[in-house]
Amino acid sequence: MNQKTQKNLMQCETMCIISITMFSHKKNQGAFEMKRMLAMLLAFVLAFPLVASSESATAALQEMYAQAELLMVQGDYAGAAAKFEALGAYSDASQMTMYCKAIAAAETMGLYSMAVDAFNDLGDFKDSKQMAQYYQGRSYEAYGNVNVATASDSDLDKALWGCQEAEKIYGGLAFFKDSLTRMAACGEKIKEIKNEQSARTAAKTEATYQKALSLEQNGEYAEAIKVYQTIKGYSDSTERIAVCQVAINEQTYAIKEQTYQEALTLEDNGDYAGAIKLYQTINGHKDSAERITI
Repeated sequence: MNQKTQKNLMQCETMCIISITMFSHKKNQGAFEMKRMLAMLLAFVLAFPLVASSESATAALQEMYAQAELLMVQGDYAGAAAKFEALGAYSDASQMTMYCKAIAAAETMGLYSMAVDAFNDLGDFKDSKQMAQYYQGRSYEAYGNVNVATASDSDLDKALWGCQEAEKIYGGLAFFKDSLTRMAACGEKIKEIKNEQSARTAAKTEATYQKALSLEQNGEYAEAIKVYQTIKGYSDSTERIAVCQVAINEQTYAIKEQTYQEALTLEDNGDYAGAIKLYQTINGHKDSAERITI
């Protein structure tokens, strides 16, 4: 029995003594007066258990609320949510229920978007606005949970984007929860991802260069030029394009010169029609144009 209940019992006892005393003094004042006094005494006695019962119920609710708060401190948000939900409409229990359920959903199941929606719905309740931002950051940060060495290029792009977005949010939250620690972790992840991307780009570029070099060595100068142009500026690719162009010009000249000599032979043998056909394919090479009209 708490102190307040004990006090009420003492007040009830006092009122009963006073009423009995008044009753004894007024017993000679008539039946009506006696009935009125008895009615007042009976009403008071009947009302007292209701007051005591109400106080007992309130104390029980307060105790359950305190238990729920303790579970929150201990990190058992699912348990706290169940306690708060059992409190029904008591105080801010309904809001606390949603608050704890949101944290439990994020921390135990990774349902960050659900948590963000819940905290946005809670509006100005406690630190809900900061919690919404915090778990938005957590949702972005989750994109970075990849093995950088084995992840696909597209997954690395997503991971980089997610960590960059999370880093911005954590920076804006300053000292809220572990935001600074997470911001630093995101920064390190960003460096790791960028280093991997740079290494992959370098490897791909070198592979492309080697492909172009192989084409050039096989005399496929036109194809080599196309490949070199995709990595123009890498190593000596620009110079190699010029080398390939010279090689193409030399090949072209050699082909034209061969045709010219064949046409000249036909002309010397009196096959003027055949010679003209060949000269026309290399019109502009040496004196091919003049030889057509001779």
